[in-house]
Amino acid sequence: MVTACAGWPRRRARSRDCATTRRLWLASLPEAQALAILDRYEARARRVLGPNAPRSRVAWLAKMRAVRRRSYAEAMEEGAAGVAAVGAAIRVGHGAGATVVGTVSITGPVSRFGAKRRPMLGRLCAEAAAELAELWPVRAFQHADEQPVLATADAA
Repeated sequence: MVTACAGWPRRRARSRDCATTRRLWLASLPEAQALAILDRYEARARRVLGPNAPRSRVAWLAKMRAVRRRSYAEAMEEGAAGVAAVGAAIRVGHGAGATVVGTVSITGPVSRFGAKRRPMLGRLCAEAAAELAELWPVRAFQHADEQPVLATADAA
């Protein structure tokens, strides 16, 4: 399953697996910027959290740093009790300057996401995200009324 929590943080995402997609996006930002966005969002959001959801800045930082180390996110009963997810960011570009353009995630019951299986599922998401990044059409719009211009390797 490919998922996206469209509009986050502008609109409240209703999907239960948004813990991974939100964390992947926040982990791609500098920590100060990620925490500022998270603070603004959490102040407005009235969400029911799962039993393992991070509830402090320290917990959020630890989760974001783990995403950076592993290259995938895990959420075990964070969005809702009994629900688990792993996911990876689709990044266009290389290194620290790569832009996150989407995510790939797998969501299901906690019973299907054991400690030995999560890393394998995370790697599968990371591999799928890398493949999608190679195919991703990067479009630049100069004006709303113009046709999209596809960026190509030989145009640089």
